[in-house]
Amino acid sequence: FEVENGRITLLYADGSEELVPLVNPDNYDHMLQHFAARNWAQWVGGEREGYYGVGRASGTHADILDIELKETPLEAFRLECLSREITIGLIGATLWG
Repeated sequence: FEVENGRITLLYADGSEELVPLVNPDNYDHMLQHFAARNWAQWVGGEREGYYGVGRASGTHADILDIELKETPLEAFRLECLSREITIGLIGATLWG
C-alpha cells in the first residue's frame, strides 16, 4: 500500500500545474473491490451483490474522485499510469463552477 500507481496532472491557463497522486488505498483501489478512503464507488457491470466490500467480487466499479480546482481556468489535464501491473482508465470528467 501507499504506492503512487497513477497521477493526474492539472494544467491551468496561467501555466501552473497541480499534481494529484493516485495512491492505493487513499484515493485509488482495485476495480473489483472498493476500499479507497477518499472516493465513491459507482457500479458499472456484473452482478450488484459482491462488488462493494471485502470478499469475492462479482461486478466492477469505477472510482469517483472529486478534485477541487483553483480559481484559474483549467486548460487541460493528463492521466498517467505509473505501475506495470495497473490499468487506469477514464470514463468521464465533469467540470462545474
